[in-house]
Amino acid sequence: MTQGETLRSERRLKKITFEYDPREDRLLARVLANDGATSALWVTQRLSLRLVQALRSHLDRSAAAASPHDPEALLSFRHEAAVQRREQHAPVPESGGGQHPLLDSIDVRLLGNRTDLVLNLPDGQAVLSLSPDHVWQLLQILLDIFRRGEWPVDAWPAWMVNRTGAASGAPSGSLPSLH
Repeated sequence: MTQGETLRSERRLKKITFEYDPREDRLLARVLANDGATSALWVTQRLSLRLVQALRSHLDRSAAAASPHDPEALLSFRHEAAVQRREQHAPVPESGGGQHPLLDSIDVRLLGNRTDLVLNLPDGQAVLSLSPDHVWQLLQILLDIFRRGEWPVDAWPAWMVNRTGAASGAPSGSLPSLH
């Protein structure tokens, strides 16, 4: 997105890249819309944590329904499988310099086997649809970023925090689009 361009109501997003900025001590979310427009938004630790908690709550409920006797084993298996399937993608390119707005809120819509992240911006909404694998991958990306920022990681389950090879060391994380 060029400077001065605004998001239309419910613009569909193709990709999002999260990156920790140590100087700002917050995340920079760079988004790529389906029409090719790019934008960058600041995301606070508090909002990131709320996103993690909302996604975890949904995953915990679905695992408890699918495996009432051992939901943590199912969650661990699903997480590991999704992380193993993660493909590396080029990050969303930087969108012209200038000031980046602060993202006020992210809503999570659960629609069957799809999760929509709704970024609520002053000039409209932008929506990224995620498969269950992408939700797990996003949680791993955010965990890695929280570690780099030396932020608390107690919102993640111990089995995820303590998993071998959890931190990738990569500077950012990108999620591809779903069609």
